[in-house]
Amino acid sequence: MMKKIIISIAASALVLAASSCSDYLEEEVKVGAAPELAFSTASGIEGLVANTYSFARGWYGKEAGLGLSEMGTDLFYYGYDNKQKSLNSYNITAESLDGNTSDNASLDQYWELFYSAVDVCNRALHYVPQNEFISDSKKDQFMAEALFMRAFYYWHMVNIWGPIPYNDQPQSEILYAPERVSEEVIYSNMLADLDEAIRLFGAAGYETKEDGRAHLWAARAFKARVLLYAASWLGESSLSGDYSGNLYALAQAEVDAVIGSGVANFYENYADTWTMANEDIRSNQEAFGASPIRPMFLVRPIPSPNAIAKAIPVIHWITTDLLPVPVTAAVVVQWF
Repeated sequence: MMKKIIISIAASALVLAASSCSDYLEEEVKVGAAPELAFSTASGIEGLVANTYSFARGWYGKEAGLGLSEMGTDLFYYGYDNKQKSLNSYNITAESLDGNTSDNASLDQYWELFYSAVDVCNRALHYVPQNEFISDSKKDQFMAEALFMRAFYYWHMVNIWGPIPYNDQPQSEILYAPERVSEEVIYSNMLADLDEAIRLFGAAGYETKEDGRAHLWAARAFKARVLLYAASWLGESSLSGDYSGNLYALAQAEVDAVIGSGVANFYENYADTWTMANEDIRSNQEAFGASPIRPMFLVRPIPSPNAIAKAIPVIHWITTDLLPVPVTAAVVVQWF
């Protein structure tokens, strides 16, 4: 009997020890960069939302971004030390895609860059609603910015690669077999993000370009461009659900709203577009907004239903194309 009692006490001690050891090893993070801690503060969540913009620096103004968007067109020809010559000569080979520093299309680098950017946007969308130190209005604004930027990065990817995997949640594990979805799905998701961004910007009353961030009218202008791209690449009636019908007509509605807002207007003297006196695009009347990466949207009226709208960036950082626009006005959206 005594032996059974001793064994029972020993077994109980082992269970308690194991439980205590487990509890001891579960560390509660009180300092450091744990997301739940960092993004629960006002400054932390502001930094996370600001970081959604930062990845655009890897594309705009960079030689590789120019290579992927403009090389092979009549706009650019490579110089002596250009690193994307194969794009200009339509001669991409395995060597040019495998760490060849003298001729690298940078497709793998941009794939990683843009998906990293999307993940930051997804994290912002996850943590902003949980933050207790910012107002509801600020939450609406931050959510709208993250939605806008997520659509912005997917717009780049779908135009480079076509069908791609779509992530709308923060990545918590490695995906070894991601599945591509159709371009129609990507465009529909982008438009849904922009519609929700427009709603939230409106709820927050955030329509100003003075802060150098995405805002209501920038979102509506960008939506018009996404609709024009979908109509041009996939067909004017290519989408379903909320975006069924004529995509050009849907773009027209956004165009009319943006033009009617008066948020941007042309200079009467075309030379004023180029003068350094108007360099500050927070006050530049043709600009929709500014930031450290200098995003800018221009409104270009189209005089007749049969006119052709062409995106002509001042500094060609985005692929240009001819878009048939059977409407009386169109928005040409560009970032530079």
